[in-house]
Amino acid sequence: MTTAGEDPTVITDRINTPRDLDVVGDRLFVTGYLDGTVVAMHLDGSDPQNVATGIVGPTGIASDGESLFVTADQSDQIITMHLDGSGNRVISTAVDHPVGIAVYTPENPACTGSLASLCGMFGSLGSVG
Repeated sequence: MTTAGEDPTVITDRINTPRDLDVVGDRLFVTGYLDGTVVAMHLDGSDPQNVATGIVGPTGIASDGESLFVTADQSDQIITMHLDGSGNRVISTAVDHPVGIAVYTPENPACTGSLASLCGMFGSLGSVG
């Protein structure tokens, strides 16, 4: 849809209970809560591919441009992986039912002002383990 909320268009109906999304370059990444998946596709919804499966309750997703960070609220995990889904590993089990995540990068304008400490906290998890 436009930034004014006009002309909404469904680009996919393939994801079971989508919870969050992130755009990295020309790819859209979406968490599928009930299927336990992370799906990547072009911005128009074409070429959807599961890049991760078996995640118990994936909710939030964010990227630093090189890696994905996914929260899994049913398993109390924060998971990182490469954009193609390889290198999947748990980096935290310290948060009960994490549902959202942000990655701090100096280029991320959302991580300023009152959100800077939240973004910094979650962004720092990328260096854990």
